[in-house]
Amino acid sequence: KYIQDDKQSMTVWKNTATLAKTTCDMVSEILGGGTPKTDATYNNQKKDVLSIQAEIVVVDKAKLEELVKNGDFSQDDIDNAK
Repeated sequence: KYIQDDKQSMTVWKNTATLAKTTCDMVSEILGGGTPKTDATYNNQKKDVLSIQAEIVVVDKAKLEELVKNGDFSQDDIDNAK
């Protein structure tokens, strides 16, 4: 809503549907006795943790309109955001 109302210039967004699918794929691989494919490592101050990097989308006013057109968000969701 702040982007639409010109109170904020941009934000970053990760598609939660993609995050959920990636998580389910990883869990299925583990439950099947395998090791999930990873593409990144993060150090948590104790060890290196394998991870998968999610796509980050920079959302500005133009991209917000595109996300609405693609069905990622509805205009009502944006208009009624608090």
